[in-house]
Amino acid sequence: MRVAKFIADVLTFTRIPLSLAVVWVGLQQGVAGLSSSIWLTIIAWTSDILDGRIARWSRVDYKTWIGEHDLLVDMAFAAGMLLYLSAAGLMALWLSSLYLLIWALIFWQWGVTRALGSLFL
Repeated sequence: MRVAKFIADVLTFTRIPLSLAVVWVGLQQGVAGLSSSIWLTIIAWTSDILDGRIARWSRVDYKTWIGEHDLLVDMAFAAGMLLYLSAAGLMALWLSSLYLLIWALIFWQWGVTRALGSLFL
């Protein structure tokens, strides 16, 4: 069952380079990279669904560092998508900046809880 936990962690970790790839697509391809960013998002959220199911299936009663930071990895991917939208010109920079500022204030005031983090996504 430890192998299952490792696989879940690998799936979680893959969203970090995927978030960077989405930003890169936005910077390099702009709007033309929309289909690529959609596929990267599908891959990322599929890995998110699978990692949770696999981690629960493993029934190992310890948490790994990456498992405890799953929400932050998810938020990093969401931020990568926001940066893609801004870099590609699909969302006004002022609007994405305002969005990030509002969430930064919410997290600063109340911290990152599971409920607030879920609203971010």
